[in-house]
Amino acid sequence: AAMQAPGQGMDPGLTAALMDGRARFFDALSDDFNTPEAWAALDGLVRAVNLAVEGQRPPADQLREANRVIVELLDVFALAPADDEAPAGIPAQVQQLADARIAARAAKDFAESDRLRDAIAALGYEVRDTAAGQELRSA
Repeated sequence: AAMQAPGQGMDPGLTAALMDGRARFFDALSDDFNTPEAWAALDGLVRAVNLAVEGQRPPADQLREANRVIVELLDVFALAPADDEAPAGIPAQVQQLADARIAARAAKDFAESDRLRDAIAALGYEVRDTAAGQELRSA
């Protein structure tokens, strides 16, 4: 639900929780493969994401980053989702280009943003910029 109605401003608390949770996870595993502590770190990270979604409503690109980190950690235990598609059925390659386009626009690199829009179009998808953020649609 949060991906359909994201917020506008980055949530610095969520960014810190993602970085800290990921670091705690890998520190636990490097400490004699302490899986209980690794699970606790993952649980804390998921709680932080849920609290952020309920409170600040982070922007879609920050939510995608949170999802990427959680999937990365789950993948260590071979528990990551099996399909390589974005939630709305957007191929991962198209989603990566769209995420890069968000970053290019944030950096005001409009030439790169236009190049990425063309690359997305070449893969059969259309990018629309709306008040709620970037939308991808099958062309």
